[in-house]
Amino acid sequence: MKTIDKTEFRFWKTMAVIVDCFREKATEQCISQETFDMSIRQGLVMKKVCVLTEDEPEGIPLKRLAEELHLTPGTVSEVVDTMVRKGGLDRIINPNDRRAVMIRLTEKSQSYIDSINEKITEMSTSLLSDFTEEEKYTLVATLEKLQIKLNKSLKKD
Repeated sequence: MKTIDKTEFRFWKTMAVIVDCFREKATEQCISQETFDMSIRQGLVMKKVCVLTEDEPEGIPLKRLAEELHLTPGTVSEVVDTMVRKGGLDRIINPNDRRAVMIRLTEKSQSYIDSINEKITEMSTSLLSDFTEEEKYTLVATLEKLQIKLNKSLKKD
């Protein structure tokens, strides 16, 4: 029987608790505002569109969105259609390829996401208030290093 390294176990346990706390705070914010009444899959699509359109604000191709989510274009198209009806996403014709559809956030969904990000930023500021600037830098740099490694391992699969 393999023994579990206590440091690795503490790491995963701590990360899980931190993620759960942030989710709870974000959920509280969602409940206090008008929401899109999203399913988990719709939330994942919305989150991915949000992340991808940071670098491409004009929108992202539906095909790329499907690839990033590891879902079929048909599945993603259905979810996007639902989110378009709810006012969370816009479908626009790709100006470079009239056959392709681009997806982007609506003003309503961007405002919704901005308010959640503001709440999470307030919480982060409070959480880090007792840290020195050096401790904050080290923590963020370490988490970014972890994120890069996770992203690489996800792309291998």
